[in-house]
Amino acid sequence: GQGLPGVSVSLKGTTTGTTTNSEGIYSLSVPDESKGGTLVFSFIGYIVEEVAINGRTTVNLSLAPDIESL
Repeated sequence: GQGLPGVSVSLKGTTTGTTTNSEGIYSLSVPDESKGGTLVFSFIGYIVEEVAINGRTTVNLSLAPDIESL
């Protein structure tokens, strides 16, 4: 339930991205034409998650460990 620092967050199909801070918080500016796009969350040892933005201004999730890659 705690934030994970260093998670890569990117807008799928673009070069727009960022990483989470020491508390697992991120901020990413998404162009209006991408408000229906998808955010991709990735971190070593965790399953990559893709989440549709659907016009939201806040997108939070929990990453699951990738047991097979460990």
